[in-house]
Order: sequence, then structure tokens, then C-alpha cells
Amino acid sequence: MIDDAYCEAHPWAQPGRFVRISFADTGYGMDKETQDHLFEPFFTTKEVGKGTGLGLSMIYGTVKQHGGMITVHSEADNGTVFKIYLPVVVQPESQEHDAAAEAPVHGGTETILVAEDDEVVANVARHFLETVGYTVLQAADGVKAVEMFKTHADEIDLVLLDVDLLH
Repeated sequence: MIDDAYCEAHPWAQPGRFVRISFADTGYGMDKETQDHLFEPFFTTKEVGKGTGLGLSMIYGTVKQHGGMITVHSEADNGTVFKIYLPVVVQPESQEHDAAAEAPVHGGTETILVAEDDEVVANVARHFLETVGYTVLQAADGVKAVEMFKTHADEIDLVLLDVDLLH
């Protein structure tokens, strides 16, 4: 529980009940200037061509959209700690029994084209989708996905793409 007294001592905080998730490393740490820009889109400390710098800004945006907060504490040569605070959501118990909510989920008979270049991820997706009843067509890259789509356009109901727009 974050109360008003805590908020007075920590200007970034807002009062309420939150779940805190912490991530820590023992790496190089960051100086104050780096920390000041950490959540900005496209900010990166990596060499040109070695990273895009969107990760932390996207995490920041997602946390904020869910009413949460995120902090970072880092010292040079002492690692970094990120703390994410997400609001606790308490749903009142429904007086009515919702049988549809407890019914098992059944997969469809649809065909899904999965375009994924990471073989492990593609195989997990295929296994999961086939387990719930879908027919899966798998392509290892965009060129193969387009060829497969042209060949099976009348059968495909959904296409799942792993798209990297920045490369």
C-alpha cells in the first residue's frame, strides 16, 4: 500500500494498492545523464546498428497505460534495479454463476499461417495452436510466408506475423 506520506517522500509515486515487480542486475550501471533519458523512444547507449532503443520506452508506456509506475535506481559499477508498480484490481464476486466463463475453450477448424523466423517460437506457436484444433501452416521468413499465402489463400483464415519494422 502506497500512502500519502510515501508519496510526499517519493514525488513519482501515487497513492493506492500496487503489486511491485523488481528486476535487478549486477552490471555496469548507468550514470545520471543516461538515466534521465532512459525511457525516451529511440534512446540507446548501443553503437549504431546494435540496437534500436525502443524497449524501455515501450515498457514505460505499457506500465503507464495500466495506471502503473516504474522507477530505476542505478549506480556506476553497481548494477541497476527497475521497480514496476501495477495497481491491484479487485473484482467483486458475481452473485450469478457464469457457466460460459468456466466452459473449456475449444479451438476452431480455421487455418492459421504463422510466419516466424525463430524456430523454437514457431514450433511452440504451432504446437499450441494445433493442440486447440487449428490447422497451422508455418513459414520461416516473409518470402516463404508470401509464397505460402499465394498457394493457400482460400484456406487461410488468419496470418500471425513476426514483424520487425526497424530492420
